Amino acid sequence: MDKGPALNQRVWKLFEKAGFSTEPNSSSASEHAVQLAPGKNRNVDLYAHDPNLKALIIGSNKAGGWKESWSAHVNDWEQICKKANADTVLFVITGKEISPEDSKYARDKGFSIWTEDELSYYEAVAEAIGEYAKYEIIHALGINTKEEKSTHRVLV
Repeated sequence: MDKGPALNQRVWKLFEKAGFSTEPNSSSASEHAVQLAPGKNRNVDLYAHDPNLKALIIGSNKAGGWKESWSAHVNDWEQICKKANADTVLFVITGKEISPEDSKYARDKGFSIWTEDELSYYEAVAEAIGEYAKYEIIHALGINTKEEKSTHRVLV
């Protein structure tokens, strides 16, 4: 298996182990297709959701570089995120250094970037605590869920 498909498998297996429903998954290698327009679909490398928490993450995994400019890549995924009604986009980039400016561009749009270090970290977390890793991942990606509540105390 070459680097790209191997990275995709690592990522969806991590999210599956963390308790998300994923596409692809252990039962099917099919990627989720997001409809951008009638007759125009885009496959996403990761489609991870938890219907109970109402959390949806889509992802782009790159074991090498990307074809277009980084800003064009991020802008493209911003549109895919909107069409998928996803909470966020996760970029997993293991084969190339990303500049601080490029990283900031994605983060300013509310997206996350994981390098090999973050990917390995969350794999270890999922291995150690299984499905509870889902909460750590959701928190790290900045997703608010229905499980969270705001508590206010008023002095009387």
